[in-house]
Amino acid sequence: MTITTIMLTHAETLGPLTGQQRRTIMHHAAGMLPSARRTFRRLLILAQPRGLDDALIARTAVQAHEHDTA
Repeated sequence: MTITTIMLTHAETLGPLTGQQRRTIMHHAAGMLPSARRTFRRLLILAQPRGLDDALIARTAVQAHEHDTA
């Protein structure tokens, strides 16, 4: 019997966010199913180093929704 242990050595989180970023994210997340919101959050974390402007947040919301309905 083999047991595999995976150790999390680096966790990425979303933040810190400005008030405007929070409002925009919540606006898009409000109508999403929980699975799409999880995808949305993951995509935002990946996109954050490039800067989270309103247009990028909107595109990420569309991607999360399309991924969830696929």
